[in-house]
Amino acid sequence: MTSVLLLCVTLASCTQTNPAPTRVDICIHGGNSAGIIAAYRASLEGKVPLMHSFSEN
Repeated sequence: MTSVLLLCVTLASCTQTNPAPTRVDICIHGGNSAGIIAAYRASLEGKVPLMHSFSEN
């Protein structure tokens, strides 16, 4: 049963199309308060921030 579910998830992920590339000026790794402030400050300066946060939840 587990292998069938894994196969279905794998096939579903292969059929998704990739979104168009997005231009960003700054990439911020981390969704803690410092990352949020950095993204906010960058946006105030006219930059386009991209936040990446890793969570095991």
